[in-house]
Amino acid sequence: MPLILLIAGFVLFFTHDIQRSISVIIVSIPCAFILAGPTAMVAALAASSRMGMLVKSVQFFEAANELDTVVFDKTGTLTTGRLELQQITLHGSLSRDEVLSLASSLEAHSTHPVAQAIVDFTKREGMIIPDAERVFEDHGLGMEGQVNGIRVLVGRLSWIESRGLKVASQDTHHAQSSAIYVASNEIHVGTIYLSDSIRKEAREVKQNLRESGIGRFVMLTGDRSGAASAIAADIGFTEFQAECLPEQKLEVVQSLKEEGHCVLVVGDGVNDAPALAAGNLSIAMGALGSDVAIKTADIALMSNDLSRVAQFINLSKKTVRVINQNILSGFLFSTVSIVLSSAGYVSPMVACFIHEFGAFFVIFNSARLLKFEGR
Repeated sequence: MPLILLIAGFVLFFTHDIQRSISVIIVSIPCAFILAGPTAMVAALAASSRMGMLVKSVQFFEAANELDTVVFDKTGTLTTGRLELQQITLHGSLSRDEVLSLASSLEAHSTHPVAQAIVDFTKREGMIIPDAERVFEDHGLGMEGQVNGIRVLVGRLSWIESRGLKVASQDTHHAQSSAIYVASNEIHVGTIYLSDSIRKEAREVKQNLRESGIGRFVMLTGDRSGAASAIAADIGFTEFQAECLPEQKLEVVQSLKEEGHCVLVVGDGVNDAPALAAGNLSIAMGALGSDVAIKTADIALMSNDLSRVAQFINLSKKTVRVINQNILSGFLFSTVSIVLSSAGYVSPMVACFIHEFGAFFVIFNSARLLKFEGR
């Protein structure tokens, strides 16, 4: 404002025309500059909401423009999270149904996709799931409890072995499947193999993100190396880490940031929450995601459409471009109008029209974001 008054004062001093000074003051009022950012951000919020993206703060549109690395969780993010039971390998005296029943009795107390898959399969088989007592869940690792007075353990290989149990040899025919080990009375009695399918849009999302300027992709999973390798190769990821605990996912994200990368973390479960919190920006898959992941992430997708990740990046880049256009147009309007007003070509009435036209131009230019469809 002092600069505007100074310019108007110079015009009055040299021209002795109060009308010119008034015109200069009117056209110099920076409404276009003030509206440049807020109008674009509001339009971007409306567009993202229409597309099923809950953006918790407008600052994340700007942050998305700095990203160069994306870290993906596997299960429920790159894959559908709807696991199918493939086979049960027996290693003791218990029958297939008995092993499945013991596993389900503990998994019924968990919300993990693996647990839900086992429970759902058991119910489809028409089996009764016995009640479990003293159930303890070590998130991302396994579960322990009492079933009819028998100590039962269900979980990943490393976790079962950490409890002092010896595991029978693994079935190499299912190296690319997720494996859940079941132990009863301190004996490994069976292994449940499950498979997951890649989201149909996962490969396209990687390509779209690369076109948006993202150069590095990392997949993290608590699954076995064989299963992780197969998924990564299918999508086209060259970097992945298998058998990751939540704290290890966090360490990977922090390491990438220390290397100077601006990191986007995409996940859906409780195990992803620490990594989501550590990323420069984070997106939670909403429909399958846990409450913890959704509350932790900066953006929540209200659907299971992974393509929304790339669309959010594109929307963010377009939003910044629109803001820059608004600022540039406001500057040009003000500069040209000040020159014309100083020369006496613009009366105060015309100056009012020019001022309002500049503000409306910015508003309508920002409104173009409302029609954003992903590209």
